[in-house]
Amino acid sequence: MNAGLSINFKHVCLVILLFFMSIALASGEEIVLQGKIRDVNTYQEIPFVNILIKDTQLGASSDFAGRFKLVVSEWGDDTVVVFRHISYDFYEIALSEIKDIDNIYLQPRVIPFPDIEVGAKAPKPPDIKKDLPQTVSVIESRAFQGRGFVDVGDLLKTDHSIQVDEKLSGKKSVSIRGGNPDEVIVLYDGVKLNSSYDNVFDFSRIDVEDVERFEIIKGSNTALYGSEAFSGVVNVVPKIRQDYKIKLQQRLGSYDSGNWGLHLYQNIDRLHASYSFKQGGVHRAFSEDSDLGGRGNKLDNTTDRHSANLVYSFSQTKNNRLKDNLSLSYLRNDLDYDNQHYNEKVESSDQLISLRYDGNIGSVPNLVASFSHYSLEEDQTLDRTDPRLNRDIKDRSYHFRLEKGFEFSSFNLIAAYQYQDAELDYLDEVGETLDKDLPQGVESAILTRNHHGLVAIAKLHAPSGSDLIKTFDFDISLRHDRVQDGQKDVVLRTGESGDLFSDQDWNETTAKFSTYMSGYSQNLSFSAHVTYGKNVKFPTLFQQISQPDFQTQPQNRPNLDSEKNTGVELGGEVTKVTETHPFIRGFGFSCAYIQNNYDNKFRTRYAPGSPVALYENVQNANISGLEGIFSLYMFRKKLTLELGYSHYAISDKEAFPFKSDNKGAMNLILDHAGYSLYLHGFYESEQEGVIRSYSAQPDDPDGYVSKALVSLSDYANIDFHFSKIVELSDFKIFANFSVRNILDDNEELEGLAIRDRRFYLTFGTQY
Repeated sequence: MNAGLSINFKHVCLVILLFFMSIALASGEEIVLQGKIRDVNTYQEIPFVNILIKDTQLGASSDFAGRFKLVVSEWGDDTVVVFRHISYDFYEIALSEIKDIDNIYLQPRVIPFPDIEVGAKAPKPPDIKKDLPQTVSVIESRAFQGRGFVDVGDLLKTDHSIQVDEKLSGKKSVSIRGGNPDEVIVLYDGVKLNSSYDNVFDFSRIDVEDVERFEIIKGSNTALYGSEAFSGVVNVVPKIRQDYKIKLQQRLGSYDSGNWGLHLYQNIDRLHASYSFKQGGVHRAFSEDSDLGGRGNKLDNTTDRHSANLVYSFSQTKNNRLKDNLSLSYLRNDLDYDNQHYNEKVESSDQLISLRYDGNIGSVPNLVASFSHYSLEEDQTLDRTDPRLNRDIKDRSYHFRLEKGFEFSSFNLIAAYQYQDAELDYLDEVGETLDKDLPQGVESAILTRNHHGLVAIAKLHAPSGSDLIKTFDFDISLRHDRVQDGQKDVVLRTGESGDLFSDQDWNETTAKFSTYMSGYSQNLSFSAHVTYGKNVKFPTLFQQISQPDFQTQPQNRPNLDSEKNTGVELGGEVTKVTETHPFIRGFGFSCAYIQNNYDNKFRTRYAPGSPVALYENVQNANISGLEGIFSLYMFRKKLTLELGYSHYAISDKEAFPFKSDNKGAMNLILDHAGYSLYLHGFYESEQEGVIRSYSAQPDDPDGYVSKALVSLSDYANIDFHFSKIVELSDFKIFANFSVRNILDDNEELEGLAIRDRRFYLTFGTQY
């Protein structure tokens, strides 16, 4: 009996031992959690989400494409996984439930969380926000990619304070807050793209594909991004990392229009390489009523675009963000315009090569350095004018930029040096001798410009003394510019040689001041700023080869002094969460009042029958305005309604021709289960400009000046975009259908319909 008890006792001990061993083995089993984190409405991947095991130090982050992987070695039935992102509600789920889930969906917030509540450092703010406080708009890629926008101009026109002007050649220029296109500075990753010829950039040259975001400063109070930005700044930030290896797309549309594109991406450890090519065109016919007899009736626009980026990251943060980046960028555009109706042809090619470093070098933090070369070649043949005109422009420029940030306990300081070396080779031939009574102008010249800029911005952080107000800053900037212009090989159309102007050497110093405050509570955030300062704009090389208009009124006598701007801006923004309402998630409202006063403002015109531009200077002009936008977030942010309106009082319609005094915009955006609907309605008021003509009078050596007010009628219409993305294993298939100008309008410009209804279909796949 004792032997039996001994055997049973051994069996019991063995069972108990096996039981505890099984528990130990089970608790020691590793679980690998992996999948993608997505927006619950758009189904777009969410990068850089923090994934944590609750009440432990174990965690990971999703990568740039929303992918995550977390290995859990110790767990139990009560183990909870937490997902945190500043722009989304926190999400908790039991580990036992997540093991078999491939996609985690997060609910977007109306007001982002502060850094401290997320438990991680917020993403680096856009570079453009390092400038003085002012109205800034950042358009992230998720707001425009896949929605059928043709180019950057097509996207920017949805803003209530931006006006886009499109020429027959397809060239698109942008005006902000009632200003002129040559008052908008355009940057590609911080590198200036404006032409040295006339300081205007063609926005049709930038494709929205492979762009991370657009950063927009509205107004004249930038200090960091150079003088001459009387109206604003647009910075195009390219994507470094892509979620594909190869991507193909095709667009078809009205007027036998369309394009196809190829996009490639590959990364090897910390090296990221991408290349894109897009080719397209538009073929249109003029109306029969505009027949000129014997000439063709077609207009063709064709484009070839190349872009490439090579980025090496020397380090990476804990949450997978790239740091200390050395990037090499290349852009090239070839644009051809053939207007058989008027025998006009334009062949244009531009390219940018840029090398940039952003990060730390050893013990030196917050350093940005870039060197770039930009060139533009354009040949114009204009038989529409009498006499025939052949114009050849070769514009090349080198840019260097060095910027250093300093961080202290009570203030931040940014110091920067910028340099531009530009050369313009200009040839302007006419088919026959101009009428001797008309301005003769320049036949050829080589013009040079050297521009040095020094800037310092100090941001002083004052204690707010309030639990609600978190930030109260006093900012000041000081900028000095030196511009030296030269000329050589000048040939006048009279056959003579000589100088167009005395070699210029401008030195200008400007200062700006600003106050800024912001605050938040659980369901409310707000900010406000007041900015005052002066800016300067130097005569473009185009203005310097133009001819002074001495037939103007005495107070507008032409000169080549710099333009001056004094600007004031008062702006504010409020966002409110309404979580208890059955279908309204929250709302936001922002507004700004602006006042810009101009001294020595250039006005340019062409004399009838002459290709020679004339200029004069208005001693005083001003633009004041009020703009605002209201946003309503409904049904857990599935539906967003945006209502924007701007009104500007423009004192001089010759200095700021064909600008709308009023513009309204309505954007209705619906995102659900990967489907996207975007409805854009807009209204632009009547646009006015002044055209002047001259006739010689026997008793008046200065001639007789007549003026005519030309008006373009007001304009309202609706655009519609519908998109869907489908994922099949490692493939993504996407499609978009767009209708422009749903309210069909038969208005024509020079024989072409400009406001008629148009249809576009875009589709493609990526792997």
